Amino acid sequence: MSIRFQIGDKAVYPGRGVAEIKSIQEKTISGVQYNFYSLYLEKTGITVMVPEKQLVAHGVRPVIDEDGAGQILEELRKKEILKPKNTKLIWKKRVQLYTDKINTGCLFQTVEVLRELLYLKEIKTLSYSEQQIFETAQFLLSEEISIATGQQDILNSFFFTVSVTEDETTQHKLHA
Repeated sequence: MSIRFQIGDKAVYPGRGVAEIKSIQEKTISGVQYNFYSLYLEKTGITVMVPEKQLVAHGVRPVIDEDGAGQILEELRKKEILKPKNTKLIWKKRVQLYTDKINTGCLFQTVEVLRELLYLKEIKTLSYSEQQIFETAQFLLSEEISIATGQQDILNSFFFTVSVTEDETTQHKLHA
């Protein structure tokens, strides 16, 4: 499977956010010509060069469309979240698990991370690393959904309320 982008297109670089394709360069390495995409990540100001044939392996993908953004928002609006299975793990292992999920580039995995951290945030203080992951998940979702819908900071117009019930089900509401 191959993906092709044009200069100026937006693409998602997993775990880092939405990048703009700034250039497509032809480079010769050991006598073989390769096309490289230059992806500029505005949030960090970093430019990443990815070989065209490695886009899929790196998880680079197009930004979701408006329908996909709607599905993500519906997932965020779900009212109940069961207690995450990994609450007994030490925070370092949870952070690695969450980082791995975010780095897949799958927004549904990122939603899962955000919802689990919302649950944990209600029952305990998040570690510094967990808080960083929480903020990263919020940023990645917000950035891509904003681009897909054309509405800036769409998630910032929502607020979360979380309450833990006796059966360890979380009532999670996302209000507009």
